[in-house]
Amino acid sequence: MAPLERTIVLAVALAGVALSPHWSDVSTGLPATVGGLRALVVDNAGSSLYASTTGGSMFKSTDAGADWTAISNITGVLTLAIDPTSASTVYVALRPGVFKSTDGGASWQAAGLSDAAVSLLVVDPSRPSTIYASDGKKLYKSTDGAQSWAEIGLGLPAPGSPPLPPFISNITVDPGNPSTLFSLVSLGPPGSELYKSTNGGQTWDQVNAGRFASPLVIAADSPVYTLRFDRSLVRSTDGGVTFTATGYQSDLTALAVDPSDSNTLFAGKFGPNQSIIRSTDGGQTWDAVNTSAPSTAALVVNPADPSTVFAATFMGGIFKSTDRGANWNPSNSGLIVRNLHVLAVDPTNAATVYTGGDDGLFKTKDSGASWTEHTEFQLSLNIPAPPNGLPLPPSAIPPFAPLAPASVQSLLIDYSNPANLYVATHRTNGCFFTDLLLYKSTNNGAD
Repeated sequence: MAPLERTIVLAVALAGVALSPHWSDVSTGLPATVGGLRALVVDNAGSSLYASTTGGSMFKSTDAGADWTAISNITGVLTLAIDPTSASTVYVALRPGVFKSTDGGASWQAAGLSDAAVSLLVVDPSRPSTIYASDGKKLYKSTDGAQSWAEIGLGLPAPGSPPLPPFISNITVDPGNPSTLFSLVSLGPPGSELYKSTNGGQTWDQVNAGRFASPLVIAADSPVYTLRFDRSLVRSTDGGVTFTATGYQSDLTALAVDPSDSNTLFAGKFGPNQSIIRSTDGGQTWDAVNTSAPSTAALVVNPADPSTVFAATFMGGIFKSTDRGANWNPSNSGLIVRNLHVLAVDPTNAATVYTGGDDGLFKTKDSGASWTEHTEFQLSLNIPAPPNGLPLPPSAIPPFAPLAPASVQSLLIDYSNPANLYVATHRTNGCFFTDLLLYKSTNNGAD
């Protein structure tokens, strides 16, 4: 018998490489959903926005979020930053390295730090050629628009020092005094300590050993807001030396300050009563202004029009308010992704292809001209009783439903008998050890 011929097709989108004109869209019948967001930035004019999804895709809007288009020539985006004075200049961190575009994402150039998995990028709001970056272990600075980088030390213990290696979780530039920087640094659980530089990062001092957590934001007239490790909001008016509690004591995620009024804040609240909340008195009292948005990953106030606020969510795209948070509407036109994770070709019939992702398993019999949903997997959370009478572990934080859709994470075809398929799944909106399930079909995925 002749050896089995195997054909493998690999499509890769690399920074700076445009999609080939020989590729065609074969997505008819495949679901397109609004992607969960990781980061959202806006320029000073308030009309151009860039967003990155939790899957590393990137989108752009040039009409204040009304419509979005995918920037398809770069993938795997970990974080991004924009030149606030030039909407066409944007920086992204991949794994590894930093890339820069000066034409709004049409093309990209490598911009250094190729040996670092950068997780933080910050552009100085008043000196946009100055950029700060960190991979968690080291802090870097560029003063020439990412043409060159220099490592700047925080005077931290050496990596590997007990109890845990230092980890930089935040970099923030004071908008009223760009020579003043703050950084949150974890030297061991729980929480992070606050470091401050008054000379653009040349030297640093620990100004507060309290246990803090990101985010950390600075208002235009220099009040500093951040979260305690218990996710309660605190405020400092003396440059971070002392902090006082505000009126919200738990469960906060994203945070933003109105650039025209340092007493007006927006925050995201997670948990069973997840919502977007607003304070107009420096955080002392709060009102829920959006109880329908999923958990918030980022909040941005339009610097050109502070009545406009954007909320990027972990699971449900972007919401927009044009009346300082009183009313919110989805702002997701064009902001769609296909949450597909696997692709496999039947070894005996190349026209039969399987793909799978967050919406289940799909199959085509005509080389991608049309797709049909084959299986929508469900998982059941069934926690086994721990030994020795120990209590049951929590299902997850926040709690998840006992029944939930399962995302296809890998797919294997038995080459000796292609009717046999194997699929591995996990929960689409979280991860827990009992969510990792394996399925088998012996009839080409029908059951």
